[in-house]
Amino acid sequence: MDRSLVRDTAVVGAAYLAVLVAIGTVLALVGGTDPAAYLADLFTDPLWLLGIPVGLYFGVTGYRRTRRQHGEA
Repeated sequence: MDRSLVRDTAVVGAAYLAVLVAIGTVLALVGGTDPAAYLADLFTDPLWLLGIPVGLYFGVTGYRRTRRQHGEA
């Protein structure tokens, strides 16, 4: 795998997790619950855990497709 793809996948993965945490925190605060308890449930919930690899898959696939379209790969 191309080094830049590995690096970009790691960056996208970290950003994706940061967005999940931010969304979880906002939802907890809007719902009036403790963010710590909500975030603990966030990373044990099967739906959220399924969303992480699915989001990474679509991110990597879209990245590869974009590079191919621009003639970089």
